[in-house]
Amino acid sequence: MVYSTCSLNPIENEAVVTALLSEFGAALELVEVRDLVAPLTCRPALSTWTVWEPRLGEVRDYAALDKAAKGVLHATMFAPPVEVLRAQHMERWYAAVASPLSPVLCPLSAL
Repeated sequence: MVYSTCSLNPIENEAVVTALLSEFGAALELVEVRDLVAPLTCRPALSTWTVWEPRLGEVRDYAALDKAAKGVLHATMFAPPVEVLRAQHMERWYAAVASPLSPVLCPLSAL
């Protein structure tokens, strides 16, 4: 299985993959595929990002939100601790580094 987006938004990339890996635990893992996708360029996953909500603006801490805001924003939208991303060995794959429209790929294996 491959999770792929054409977005550079970490809420649609790193946050989704981290939520999947957290939700399914040992039943799902990232797969090392560098040898299979040699033409693609690999970069480390983003480890921090900002969540934006029109009414509140920039939101950095999910725990500090009131109940109404938590109904709109979800904890999985926020960056997990850096050690979680490092343990997942998450990376971004680009068809062309210069292109902002390059897809982001995340090969996953169901165990």
